[in-house]
Order: sequence, then C-alpha cells, then structure tokens
Amino acid sequence: QKQKQPTRGFKQIIAENASTVLFYRNITLAAGAFYNTFFFFFFYEHMCPLVMCMNILATMIYITCYHLMRYVSRPEYSMMTYQLVDPGHDLNMEGGIGENLKDIMIITSMTHLMALISNKFWLALLIIPVKGFYLFWVNILGPWFTVDELDNIEEEVKRQNTDQMKQNQ
Repeated sequence: QKQKQPTRGFKQIIAENASTVLFYRNITLAAGAFYNTFFFFFFYEHMCPLVMCMNILATMIYITCYHLMRYVSRPEYSMMTYQLVDPGHDLNMEGGIGENLKDIMIITSMTHLMALISNKFWLALLIIPVKGFYLFWVNILGPWFTVDELDNIEEEVKRQNTDQMKQNQ
C-alpha cells in the first residue's frame, strides 16, 4: 500500500531540482568522458562510422535531456516584487516528465558504457522510442480506443439487467 507523499515547499522543490539536474549532468559527463577516453586510448584502431555516429547520438541525447531538465525545472519570479511565482516542474514527481528524462539519461549512460564491451549494446538505445511509443499509447491513444469498449460493456450489462428484471416479473 502506498503512503501519501509529504507536502514539500517551493524552496525544497527548487533545491531538489537543482541537485537532481547537477547529479544527472555529472552522470552523463562521467559516462561520456570515460567512454571517449577509454575508447580513444585503447580501441582507436576499431573506430568506424557507426561508432562515431552512435557516440554523437548519445552526446546529443545527453545534451537534449540536460537542457530540457533545466528548462522545465526553472523557477519563475515576479518581475515587480522578485518573489517566487512558480518553482518549476518537480523533477522528482512520480510519473512526470522529469522521471522519463532521468530514465532516458540512465539508459543512455549505461548503453554508452556497455558499448565499450560490444557495439551490439548500442541497440539498447531502441528502448527509448519503444518506451515513448508505449507512453503515447497508454496516455493519449489508449483512452480513445477503450472508450467504445467500455461503453459497449456498460450497455451490455444494462441490457442483461433489464432482461433479468423482465424474467423475474
């Protein structure tokens, strides 16, 4: 059984967002630096266009996710009074965009490091669009397709109830 999350103030959300962005930036920098250093010193002769393209793709994913995390967690202040108006999107909220961005950064970092073992690990990056399609299906398309089925089920239950009432009379 899940317990209710404690209420957090704006200052705590801002501090947690800043530490979350910093933590994931450090993870991606460490993974990218380790991969590039290790690869260029020990496997330079095995470099091919695929490896270069996948390394560039991983770096682009890192940069995009990092900037998107910074953008959505940016607090807004009033122009007149310089008071906090909005603390920004909570990156640690369960089921939010921050959770998905963190998942993407973790998957990319793990893939980047595992690619030192074998280039076939680059295929793990296909998890990202598959998860994106799954979330799109469940949250956006799914309700459109299941509404008719639920209505049909409700109509069938009502019809059965009226048939039973007629039989009982």
